[in-house]
Amino acid sequence: MCYQSAAREVARLQFNDPIEFEDDRLALEVRADFARSGQVAPALLEQFQFLAAGGALTSGLASGSITNSYGCEANGYRPTWWLPRTAEMRRASYHRIVATVACQHGLSPRLLDAVIAQESGFASGRVSKAGAMGMMQIMPGTARYLGLSNPFDPIANIRAGARYLREQIDRFGRVDLALAAYNAGPDRRSLRYGRIPAIPETQHYVRTILTNWGRLIELDQANVRELDRGELAMTAVRTSGYREVELIRYDGLNVSNPM
Repeated sequence: MCYQSAAREVARLQFNDPIEFEDDRLALEVRADFARSGQVAPALLEQFQFLAAGGALTSGLASGSITNSYGCEANGYRPTWWLPRTAEMRRASYHRIVATVACQHGLSPRLLDAVIAQESGFASGRVSKAGAMGMMQIMPGTARYLGLSNPFDPIANIRAGARYLREQIDRFGRVDLALAAYNAGPDRRSLRYGRIPAIPETQHYVRTILTNWGRLIELDQANVRELDRGELAMTAVRTSGYREVELIRYDGLNVSNPM
């Protein structure tokens, strides 16, 4: 089988994660388009977290925050309630790698986490009907642009996807527009005017990732303080490009405000 690498073999053995094509006609095209690559970053591979046979997480994975070699800190692993069990197991195993790659590219670890969950459910062998490949569902042309020779190496794919997402954020200056560019392509005319393309799939994609990014932040803050939802909503309005509105927070009954 082509696309061999150490990280790919770990994913295959650990999660029984074969390369799966949504459209079988793409298989020969994709396999012929990329050369084999056995190179992965040793510093990242060392951080790969293995799940025990019974599914229990290692204690270090769920404890506290992570400070990596790139000098930034990410919160420790916390399970979600919205992902399927198999996707959550894969997510737990890749948590430290995702956090490290995100910090390396100046991204929020939770944002990258949400993007990968939406793109592939952390399945390194996934191929969409359109031909997008691997963890971050990178199209063949984009993979060549990024120098990604083995799109099914999970670590290499995450690094390439993070770099591409960072480029879109730098280009458009807003996370929602960057996500739309990642999904629909950066050359859409509406993006130049600060609008999400009127493509239902892209609009759903952006909404879902922003929602799950917020959920992941809530998990991080659950034991610190109650999230101010009004503040989050106002931030979302300001970054969306829509007309600003005033949000009033109601904190309880009093004489001047009996409602």
